[in-house]
Amino acid sequence: MYKLMKICISTVAMFFIATVFNSCGKDGGTEEVGFGEFNTHISLVGKPISIGDSIPAVIGSVAAIEGGYLFYTYVSDYLLLISDDEFNNFRQIIKKGNGQNELSQVSGTFGQELDDKSLLSVFDPNAIALYGFNPETPDSVSLYYEFPDNFRKYIPREVIKIKDGCYVAPREDRVYGMISFDSKTGTIEEWPVGYDFKDSQNPQEDIISKRLVAYCPENGMVAETYGCFPRIILHNEQGRVIKVLTYDNYKERVDSQGMLAECFMDMQMTSNHIWILYGDPHMDNQSRIFIVDYEGNGVAELGISPAHQFAIDRKKRRVIAVNPNEEETGIMVYRIPDSIEI
Repeated sequence: MYKLMKICISTVAMFFIATVFNSCGKDGGTEEVGFGEFNTHISLVGKPISIGDSIPAVIGSVAAIEGGYLFYTYVSDYLLLISDDEFNNFRQIIKKGNGQNELSQVSGTFGQELDDKSLLSVFDPNAIALYGFNPETPDSVSLYYEFPDNFRKYIPREVIKIKDGCYVAPREDRVYGMISFDSKTGTIEEWPVGYDFKDSQNPQEDIISKRLVAYCPENGMVAETYGCFPRIILHNEQGRVIKVLTYDNYKERVDSQGMLAECFMDMQMTSNHIWILYGDPHMDNQSRIFIVDYEGNGVAELGISPAHQFAIDRKKRRVIAVNPNEEETGIMVYRIPDSIEI
């Protein structure tokens, strides 16, 4: 198994400690809610999952799909692995390349059901196009939507399709915020940023280099955050900022080389809760999953092995966490305690 090298980004001292928020919604200001106190603290014991020696790959991220899991892979001729929900029958799918049934790259959110429920999404950030594939026929990848130039100029690395048919994406053009694209009209809307960034003309690389987006169709909510930024910004599907959730106990940390520790590594949304993966796996011997409701109340804090990314399987009540820097424990599965509502 290969080791994934950590990509170091030059950093500067952070200076975003601020308390003034934009009047960001279309109809008023933004409510800031702090969290950090949890009544429930549980250290979960996980089980490592092996993909076998016959598949040379490093697992980078995971998504729970109907009846199984998708894994993004590094160091492989294929971009994804698929397994059933008992982690059997691992198969490589979507060959890396520029030929028929091939993609040059996959990034961001993948495995989202598209209009045709048999199709799952993958986004190619090089082509800036969304593709669909049928997991039952792995060579079926085909173009679903190719975005026009007015979308491409924002250089998005991931896209999520929301219920009204629009696409939302974090901006990657060295500007804070998100955009929404209406494929019916071909129009772009730049969403309110949700925070008064004092360095908006020259954003800090520490913050904008890592962007996270999650979507809960049941609640019609989109969440976003940035690297080294202890806040979750909640939007409705029209882009209005509903609330900003701030982790009160955040303390800036640096390693021996002056690198700032990551803050939120990943987040997922379920009907009742926002699940936030916290802790820099390069510096901490444990990661934590904060479970917070949509009002900003701390529900539970779960301890797991160091992880870069995770997914929630609601039906199986599982957390699946991945760490590409670990050989034996690169994929870990944890049972969600029955006391925690999903």
